[in-house]
Amino acid sequence: QTARRGRAVLLAVAALVLAPASAVAADCGPMGTVHALIDAFNKGDGAAAAATNTDDVSILDEIPPHAWHGPGAFQAWLGDFGKDAAATSQTDLKTAFVRTVRSQVDGDTAYAVVQVNLTYRQHGRRMIEPAEIAISLHQDAGAWKINSWAWTGGVAHPVATAKAKPATPVAAKPGT
Repeated sequence: QTARRGRAVLLAVAALVLAPASAVAADCGPMGTVHALIDAFNKGDGAAAAATNTDDVSILDEIPPHAWHGPGAFQAWLGDFGKDAAATSQTDLKTAFVRTVRSQVDGDTAYAVVQVNLTYRQHGRRMIEPAEIAISLHQDAGAWKINSWAWTGGVAHPVATAKAKPATPVAAKPGT
């Protein structure tokens, strides 16, 4: 279940890392970069996701080997994420932004914690995994980029479906 969360984050980060560095403007602020990562992930845009990260991003996630650092870290994480998703039959991964838990800007550095819900299908069954992502960012050449992120979350569980109420028989009126 934790691997599922990591997969969603991986896809989001991959999409941002591949996007052009200018994709996230400085005036969007650090949270603009965080939202750009999530949006790119949900669109399956690996280039846009990659562009939100620095070249030497540091990643902590629930999927093995759990840590990736330095040049090529995002691409390595993305590969491991894909392998894990395939091995656990996870498809249709989407990350929904829930709320900002914390956002702090200190000059050209920033820190944020966001609450998200990762949803996916596993063996055809809809699943949801609540999580938080702690993110460190740095402003470089007018753009905010993620230089470190860590996925932490709860246990995935099936999405509750509304059960249809059984029809209540209507008593026939006398004479009808």
